[in-house]
Order: sequence, then structure tokens, then C-alpha cells
Amino acid sequence: MDIGERTKGKIIVMDDEAMVRDILSEMLDILGYEAESAEEGQRAIDLFLRAKDSGEPVLALILDLSVPGGLGGMEATKKILEIDPSAKVIVSSGHTGAYEVKDYRAHGFAGAVMKPYDLDGLKQTLDEVIGD
Repeated sequence: MDIGERTKGKIIVMDDEAMVRDILSEMLDILGYEAESAEEGQRAIDLFLRAKDSGEPVLALILDLSVPGGLGGMEATKKILEIDPSAKVIVSSGHTGAYEVKDYRAHGFAGAVMKPYDLDGLKQTLDEVIGD
């Protein structure tokens, strides 16, 4: 997709695994979004703040629930929602039984996507969370 054709906006992707970030970024590109990636939660918060300060809206953030040795999605979401209560944060996890995923709204998340990602499922979640 040509950059001139992008009309949907930016989504911040956070995962501790580079391959997961790359795959998710490519999927978002296919769906017409611009992805900016972070390896842990504090970096995602920094990217969110930078975009907010520059007036460039972030449509959503997709944050991995658990990040070994770094700030995970739960903690990062709390901080992001303190900065902007209207932020749309989607939890991402490979653990289907995780309580935070099953009851994502109770934890401040606007949606949930499971690994491995599925393009149709990702699109459906994004449509539900941010619209088309």
C-alpha cells in the first residue's frame, strides 16, 4: 500500500519478540494502518506521548500482556489510561486462559487479540474498537 493511500492512522504495537512485532506490523499495513513498534511497555508509553505531543493521533495500541524483564501490557495500559482515558488499548496474548484476556474490559482494555494472529480476527477487533 502506498503511503498516500493510508487513511486509517497509526497503531502502536508492543511485544518483546521482534518477529511478533514484525508480523503484526505487516498485518496492520495490509489493513491500511501505520504501525509503530516497541519492545516493552515503557517504550510504547513514550511513543504514545510523543505522538500525543505532536498532535498525531494514535488510533489504538496493541500491547502484549506479559513482557519478561520489562513493563507488560497491564501496567502500561494503566499508565496510558492515566495520560488519556479515551485511549483504545487492545491486549495481546498467547495464553487463552489469561484472566486479563477473558475479562479484558474489566482491566481497562478495549479489545483482545490472540496469538497466533489471524488477519480476519485482527480486522474484526480493530473494527470493533476503532471503527472502519
